[in-house]
Amino acid sequence: MPQNSSAPQASAEHRPSDGTRNPSERRGGIGSDTTRTARSLVVCVSFVVCCVVYLQIARFSAAHAIEPQVAGSQDKSLLKSNEDAEGKPAFRTELIRGQVVWLAAALKSKFGISTVPEVAEHSLALLTKDGHLLPIVENLRGRAFRKDARLRGKDTEILVRRYDNQPLIQILRVYEIEDGQRYEVDYWCDICAIVMFETGPCACCQDDNRLRKRLAADDDQD
Repeated sequence: MPQNSSAPQASAEHRPSDGTRNPSERRGGIGSDTTRTARSLVVCVSFVVCCVVYLQIARFSAAHAIEPQVAGSQDKSLLKSNEDAEGKPAFRTELIRGQVVWLAAALKSKFGISTVPEVAEHSLALLTKDGHLLPIVENLRGRAFRKDARLRGKDTEILVRRYDNQPLIQILRVYEIEDGQRYEVDYWCDICAIVMFETGPCACCQDDNRLRKRLAADDDQD
């Protein structure tokens, strides 16, 4: 009996006084920490892999989303050939002779095409000497023919810019043919000495400008 009662005391004496466990007791705790670390590494690696895969898929999708828009109904080489070095649409400059008329009236008289009454004076066009009807872009130079009836129906030569793949012409300069002579047509303010491209008040003094015609040289087409 005395030997049995001393056994617990001996066990207590061999236990470290600082509260730490024996190596056999700590083995389970170390294993748990290692497992948690391994799981964290797996999660981190999986996240990185997912990010890389997502970026590759995004790049692939973007490339194939743009390609059909470029290809469209034309070949890439055709699109590039229609652009200049700055990526703008290609155009050519031409001097065309004819008369500026209302498009609706020309459609009726030339081709027998009727239009609704409200578009009778809606759009302008250049009716060329060989019978082509070219709609006009109404910038300042184009709108001049709408605002001033003196310009319409006259024998004129018009320096225009024509772009590929669209029918409208952009007016650059206007020359009126009179008695076999070419006269450049614009508008002028005698007070401010300012040139303008449509009838109306001067941009500076607000006084009315006047229609001006100047004899043009044969090579004055730039």
